Amino acid sequence: MTKQGKAYQSAVGFLPKNTKKFTGKVSLNVAIYLPDKHKRDIDNIFKALFDSLTYAGVIADDSLIDKLTAEKHNPIKSGKIVVTIRGLE
Repeated sequence: MTKQGKAYQSAVGFLPKNTKKFTGKVSLNVAIYLPDKHKRDIDNIFKALFDSLTYAGVIADDSLIDKLTAEKHNPIKSGKIVVTIRGLE
């Protein structure tokens, strides 16, 4: 894993202690705010994101992601990713 990937994984681990832990199938909605207007493939974001959510214990395993929606938004300084997770029945 790259240095940036490790830093990202560490940051995801700083989630609030009351963050819900998902053990069943989930749906993810991902809002991507890149730090600049450089062209990037958004699919490169997902491997590190999924691994980080698993590493942080937010989802039991990334194989439980059954639905994924993603949207790129206008760039903002420093960039950010907003993830909404919903359990599926």
